[in-house]
Amino acid sequence: MKVWGDMFLRITTPPPPEPPSLRAWLKFKWQQVKTHLHNRKALAYTFIYFCTLAIFVCIHLYQSAVMDLDRTNRIFYHNVIRNEQRAKDYHALDSLIHSNSFFKTYRTLDR
Repeated sequence: MKVWGDMFLRITTPPPPEPPSLRAWLKFKWQQVKTHLHNRKALAYTFIYFCTLAIFVCIHLYQSAVMDLDRTNRIFYHNVIRNEQRAKDYHALDSLIHSNSFFKTYRTLDR
């Protein structure tokens, strides 16, 4: 009897469903995005979210640049300005660079 039951069970049960494909999943996600974009309030919140994220990224980049500049200035101050001989050498080189026309071309290339 059990053999007959197992045989009929195999015949009557439907086959297991196929696993979802990537294309079907992407289509489902695209439908979700389309319905999300039709909702104006959700679109406004998304815009505010991305603007806030962009502001945080810009602040982070600005702060990193300022900290690097501060670190460079601190190293320069401790190693050059506080030492009198190095300060004189630096001022001599600086005046030479700014007075000689040869170095003018290199200064104008940055602009």
